[in-house]
Amino acid sequence: MGAIFTWLNTNSGAVTALAAIVGVIITGLYTWITRTLANIAVQQRAIIAAQHEMQVTQVKYMLYERRVNVLKAVLHIVEIAREREDIADNVISKFSAETAESRYIFGEDIRSYIQALQSNVKHIQMLHRRYEHMLDDSPNAEKVLTEQEEEISKMQAWFLTQESAAPKKFAPYLQIEDESEQPQSLPETRA
Repeated sequence: MGAIFTWLNTNSGAVTALAAIVGVIITGLYTWITRTLANIAVQQRAIIAAQHEMQVTQVKYMLYERRVNVLKAVLHIVEIAREREDIADNVISKFSAETAESRYIFGEDIRSYIQALQSNVKHIQMLHRRYEHMLDDSPNAEKVLTEQEEEISKMQAWFLTQESAAPKKFAPYLQIEDESEQPQSLPETRA
């Protein structure tokens, strides 16, 4: 053991130089590992950002599909209401079911529009039922029947205008790419 100390004492400059070289090598390795890890972290951040963007796009497309389905239901009830007066209860129930989620995926403007459509459809239905049950021998039956026919015609004319009005009302909600003009009905979540 004494020989080692003697050798180290006589070669202390070489040992110090060797220790310095090993320190430089270790520092270089540490720097390389740190840079590699930093690059990996940057890549992971880019991957996470891309995944987030993909999820946002998926939500937009899911909302788009659901909103288009509601628009199809609206256009279908508009078509029925403008062509027929004898609207069955199951048609109105089906419309209600197909537009039920509108309160979650649209703003107040579309929700109130759908309520107005449903109200007007029920009004046509009610007028038609009254018309069917009107007694022909009542003293003013002809006058009442004429008034109801006119009211039904007015309602059907309104529904005729909705064929072009409905898609225009829904248009802001059916934009996928231009988010700045699309009304936000769902709260954004921050991670």
